[in-house]
Amino acid sequence: VRFAWMLAYINYDYATEYLVYAHATPDVKIVMAEIEEISRRTVGDKEIKVAYDDDSTWPLEWYFREYRNRSFYGANPSKEALDAPLVIVGNKNESKVKPFLGNRYHRFSYRLIWWPIENYKNASLKQIMADLRDSEKMAAFWNIVFYRKYETPTTAWPYVHRFSLYVRKDVASQLWDYGVGPAAPVEMPVDPYARGKREVASILSWGSQGTAPGQFTDPRGLAVDSKGRVYVADGNNHRIQVFDADGQFITQWGSQGAGPGQFQEPWGVAVDEDGNVYVADTWNHRLQKFDSEGRFLLQWGMFGNTQGAIIGQENVFYGPRDIAIDAAGDLYVTDTGNKRVMKFSSEGDFLGQWGGFGSQSGQFHEPVGIDIDAEGNIYVADTWNRRVQKFDSDFVFLTQWPIYGWESESVVNKPYLAVDGEGHVYVTDPEGYRVLEFDAGGTFRATFGQFGVGAGEFNLPIGIDVDEAGNIYVADSANNRVMKFGPLGE
Repeated sequence: VRFAWMLAYINYDYATEYLVYAHATPDVKIVMAEIEEISRRTVGDKEIKVAYDDDSTWPLEWYFREYRNRSFYGANPSKEALDAPLVIVGNKNESKVKPFLGNRYHRFSYRLIWWPIENYKNASLKQIMADLRDSEKMAAFWNIVFYRKYETPTTAWPYVHRFSLYVRKDVASQLWDYGVGPAAPVEMPVDPYARGKREVASILSWGSQGTAPGQFTDPRGLAVDSKGRVYVADGNNHRIQVFDADGQFITQWGSQGAGPGQFQEPWGVAVDEDGNVYVADTWNHRLQKFDSEGRFLLQWGMFGNTQGAIIGQENVFYGPRDIAIDAAGDLYVTDTGNKRVMKFSSEGDFLGQWGGFGSQSGQFHEPVGIDIDAEGNIYVADTWNRRVQKFDSDFVFLTQWPIYGWESESVVNKPYLAVDGEGHVYVTDPEGYRVLEFDAGGTFRATFGQFGVGAGEFNLPIGIDVDEAGNIYVADSANNRVMKFGPLGE
């Protein structure tokens, strides 16, 4: 009777109760009470407009049934859909939403759904017997069984899905609780790149989802050669496609597999002055070289995990992501999983390696994009350290600058970079849905792009390169297209 009473009347929405599984947290009712109060005090009854996404639909869809001005924008936010005094967004879509909201909203973070702690499911008999002899663990066990008291407080519960409520500042200022009272809301962090935001539309784009020539499935890196031809690593079609500067299909090669000329999700591609094409065959953990017609020439590398060290192991890779070629024709490769940059001759001879795991100058944590400027300086997108590092032609560290983006460690948040003829560095921010421009010393110059499918919008911009005329090419990965932008100018 005691446990039934606790389940029905005390812990009915707390994950400390075993039967509360994938259940709405108490925060949901708190938020709904706040929304109702805001609506009552600003527009009356439940007439306020609330925009919400597909990552918070359950259980909020049921709670919003009486709000006739609710607006569901799913996973595709837009300026029109988010024109609301209240915006709700789950973790999955928050990076898409932030650029539309700017600094006009206060942000409040809440728990949406949570699950009980179930680590007992993986306990072995040996572990159970050891725990039975441990007085401290037995005391903790009985606290859970009889009182549902865990050592982990519910405020730090590990198994929880979160969402955020954004309240527009002009609305908050009308309410004592949200504007001028002592319980001040947390301000949204100001985007340091907002001052340089430009509305830039592509002058050309091509591609759609599919396997036919000219179509893509998750395009990754790209490269432009001296003749203006565009080479695209068509990742999940496991091939390289080649186009002219106007996006017209020229040729393709590759298929899924591990044989010569086959690929397993290639990410990086580079072209030398002789027209030879080098491909970072990422999940075959190797590099492949082809002639200008796509004929296989050679390959090198195999899988190996260096554990972040840079001693030896000269012929192994762990998910190489990008390639840059210097004036002598030598290759610099980001060996992403091994946290290093490697140098090879055009014939695959090992010439050097730098980096290793860490956050000190010259160390890396998930290096991805790499490029070389006209003076031979090397730039590396040091992703999980959230910075760009710059080295001279001997790979001596010169400088670094932070990137206010690259926040997640998801498998697709892999930024690339490119340097134009004037030394400007263009960096993709995949889950920020934008491109950032810096000068050669790391001073911010401009940014363009936001989430969407329009001519100035992206959905996971990854690969990037700049042609001799200053045109910028971007692999808009989740939109399965390549976009071409004119020079940004001053």
